[in-house]
Amino acid sequence: MIGATLGVFDEKRLCDVLEDARRRVEIPIVPLARTLDLEHWMRELQRWEQQRDGGAEAAASHFIIKRGISQKSRLPAFWPERQRHIEAGT
Repeated sequence: MIGATLGVFDEKRLCDVLEDARRRVEIPIVPLARTLDLEHWMRELQRWEQQRDGGAEAAASHFIIKRGISQKSRLPAFWPERQRHIEAGT
């Protein structure tokens, strides 16, 4: 998963949430949907970059991904930064 590779979310935790959904355990559906949408968007962006010639468009989209990762506001519980805050009680 691209998001896990880039450190956007914790792949094991995401898999645990998906397993809970399979077992019909209550899950955080909105954060899960946002995470899956983000993963899909990053895969499409990667595919698009691979089809391009590697010019300025690829560099610009790489910059957008990096900027998006650095903004840590309103992350779902299965994203590492948010998980640390939950465990610390803050």
